[in-house]
This record gives sequence, structure tokens and C-alpha cells, in this order.
Amino acid sequence: QGVMRRRDRLGLSGPEGHGKMTVLRQLAVCAASGLSPFTLEECDAVPALIIDLQEDRDELGEQLKWMLDLAGSAYQGILHAESRTQGMNLLARADRRWLEGLIRAHEPALLVIGPLRVAKNTWPNEIAKWDNFSHLSIAVACGTPKERHAAGPPA
Repeated sequence: QGVMRRRDRLGLSGPEGHGKMTVLRQLAVCAASGLSPFTLEECDAVPALIIDLQEDRDELGEQLKWMLDLAGSAYQGILHAESRTQGMNLLARADRRWLEGLIRAHEPALLVIGPLRVAKNTWPNEIAKWDNFSHLSIAVACGTPKERHAAGPPA
């Protein structure tokens, strides 16, 4: 509560290997645990979905295990994580249906997809063709602060 509103987007940028996905995973665990990610005070828990395009299932599980252990009894069981190391091409019907199915099944209030290099190099060419996600506001905010700001809220 008070961190992000529905439909807000957050992009983290920085050098590869400096923990951006770790921070996003922590945000998802906190959201699904009803814990403020900054104060650890209680708040309303919301369903979260992580789609990791880099780590295999075992590594993703290890990454999440220690975070869930720290959340302890606060964890509400409403976090779902998927490893998708083969990537995700939303122009391909099978990949689109896969993502749509996850969103329908888990109804996440928070969706984390990464890492950035996949989004930056793939998504700009695909967003215009995401007609199945027309109910969502989507923008790729990558680059310098000025470029990220220019991505602004989508129309």
C-alpha cells in the first residue's frame, strides 16, 4: 500500500548482474506476503506472478526460497513463479496463450517479467501486435532517464 497503484509500472536499470531481478523478486514476495517492501509493516497482500526469462526452474526456486523463508508466516501463498529460459515471443500464438493462461489462472496484481535485456531487445517490436492484451497499458521504459520518462504512461 502506498508503494504503487494499479497499472503503475516500474523499471529498474543498471549493469548486468547487480541484482535488479532480485529486487523485483523481493517486491513480488513482499506483495504476496502483505508486507511493505520498505518497512515490512503489514499491508494488504496481492497476488503476484514472476516470469523469469533467464534463470532455470531450480535456480529460480533457490532464489525465491530464502525470500519466502524470510517472509515466514506472513506469506499468503499467492505468488506464482515461472521459469521461461527459452524466451517468450508474444507474436507466437503458443507463447501468447501461455501468458494469457497464466494471467487468467493467477489474476496477478503484480506482474514481474525480466530480465531487462530481453524486454529491451524483443518487446518494442511486439507491443503493437499484443491485441490480446488491449485491456492493459503497456510501455517499454528503457534507456536513459530522459528516454524512460519519454516512454511515459501509455495512452
